[in-house]
This record gives sequence, structure tokens and C-alpha cells, in this order.
Amino acid sequence: MFVMSVHYWVAVRSILQQLFEKVPLSIECDRDVLARNLTLRPPKEEAWGDLCSNILLLICADDAATRNRIAPEFISALEGLDDIKGVSLSENGYLNITVNPDYWGQQLFDIIERGASYALADIRPFCLEFTAFWPQKTDNLVGLRQQWNVQTLCQLAEKVGADINEAPWAGDTVQGFSSKSALSKCGETTLKLALLSRTQDFAIDFKPLRAAERCYGNPAFSLLYANARLKALLMRPEDISAPPDEVLLLTPVETAGLNSCLEIALAKLLCQWPLAVRRSLIEGDAMHLISFLQEITLLFFRLYQQVGLQSSDYLVDKEHKKARQLLLTAVKAQLCSGLDILDVDRAEEFI
Repeated sequence: MFVMSVHYWVAVRSILQQLFEKVPLSIECDRDVLARNLTLRPPKEEAWGDLCSNILLLICADDAATRNRIAPEFISALEGLDDIKGVSLSENGYLNITVNPDYWGQQLFDIIERGASYALADIRPFCLEFTAFWPQKTDNLVGLRQQWNVQTLCQLAEKVGADINEAPWAGDTVQGFSSKSALSKCGETTLKLALLSRTQDFAIDFKPLRAAERCYGNPAFSLLYANARLKALLMRPEDISAPPDEVLLLTPVETAGLNSCLEIALAKLLCQWPLAVRRSLIEGDAMHLISFLQEITLLFFRLYQQVGLQSSDYLVDKEHKKARQLLLTAVKAQLCSGLDILDVDRAEEFI
């Protein structure tokens, strides 16, 4: 049995790559080129597991007989990871991988302790370098968005330990809305979050009212509002250190009630921080980081409304108090980490 001392995605990906390099291919193809198409991501349906991979499709193409023959080797290797509950081969050829439920709860301590650095050292082999494409001018929102984007990505690259290269940006010929006018209408914090949470098109066809809209669907509002709500809820936090059997709120998904399902979903999502960072660096856009933070925020608000966090006994219930405080503290820690990376001012009184 091999214990996962690194992030679950990295541990699984490493096993898959080791097997991929030694298994004969069913098609004539450059193995390095094929390896770049290897995917490891959450499946479309939660019931299928926590991760899925196309590795057997890459190796075997449409040869189902070969796929079924070699699948047990992959399944056995992955199930040798201590925190993997099970692996199965789907009818469409994907490997579906399920992580042990208690893994997610145990990670909350690391998330709180490490903040923005959580598991980033583990993904360094997958993000060895980053090129910063700096704009030449920022007097319009297209250039300003790119400057804020690169500043954010450089901070992420430094956290990962990636080598940072610099190059001029080719998008300076595109003209957007006046930066001076937009800043006067929205303020820097709102404008930054509004621009970085959307594509470049928004910087061209800029709408101040949309940028400042106070709704859960707008990260320029929801991220800061969620931070304010979490701060209020945890105003008098108690010591969250406790023996492991008292800490974990997580029970197997199939036996959990609705509230526990939301808690599990939040804990699982928090563990995807390094994946959001990796995608942002690979695709060169901090929009993916904000999208991840927004997903956390919306799930938190679902829980907030579902159990009536402000007025209920959710955080004082003796059976689950420690675990729930741990979960919300981790949510706040990760949200604050993201806002700090974005260099966004977290006002003391937002609402």
C-alpha cells in the first residue's frame, strides 16, 4: 500500500504517467505527443467518482479487447494508493477513480495552514515555466486587464516555483473602454474583479452597471460578500484542533444527508486549488482562478441558505461543531488567499 503524501491529483497522475510510458501503444503515434492529450479531471457526473482519465483510450484507441485486458494493471496500481477507495473502467473507456471520503476532511488542516501555497509544490513538475506577456499600454481596459492578469499569474508562478520568462504582448493593437473612465465609475477593486472574471470582450464592450452589479453571479460582489459573511460567522472562533475522530464531518456520500453532501462538496472543491492554479498558468488567464473562487463562493452560499447559518445552531451543534468550524475556516482561508493573490482590498466593512 502506497500512502499519498502528495496531493491526490498529483499522486494519481504520476501513477498514470509511469504506466503510460511502459505500456505498448495500439496505434502508431509519437508517445510524447499522445501524452500531452492525457486528461485527469473530475467526471461530468458525481456518481462516477472524483476523477476520470482517458489514458486507456489513448493507449488502445478503439481496441476494446486490449483495453479490457490491460485495465486491471492500471486499476491495481491506482488502488494501491492509500487514499483511493476504488477504480473502475467505464463502458466508454474512461477510468473512473473514487477517493476515500475522509481524505477531503484531512486536507482542511493543510489548506488553513498553507493558504495560497497549499499543494502548489506538488504541481511544480506540471508547471515548470510561465511566460509573462506584459502590455505596453494600460490606458484602455484591454491593456489594463492584461496587466492585472499578468501580475496575478506571476504571483501564482512564484508560489509554484515556476521559472518566469517575459515577452511583449501582441494584443496592444486592440482598443478597449477608457481605463480612466472605468476606474472613476467603478473603483479599482470592483473593476479588477469584473475584468479578470470575464473574457477580453468585456473590456471592449464594457458596461459599468454590469461590472458593479450586486448579485451572487458577479464575482466583483460575491467574493467580497462571502468573505464578509465568513468573517462574521467566525468572529469568535474556537480551537479547531481536535482528535481526528472528532474533526471529520465527512461520512460516505451515499449515507449523508443533504447538508453533509454540501459540506463534502465544499471540502472536495477546496482541494482543487492547485488544479485551478495550474490551469490559470497553462492557459495564461487568471479568469480560471476567479472562476474557481466563485464556485467556492456559490457553494458556500448554498450551504448558508440551506441551513440558515446566521440564525441556526449549525456552528454550535455539539456533534459537528469542530468539523463545521474547520470547514468554514478553510473556506475563508482559501478565499482570502485568492483575494490576496489578486491584490484585492478586503475592506473591513463590505456590507
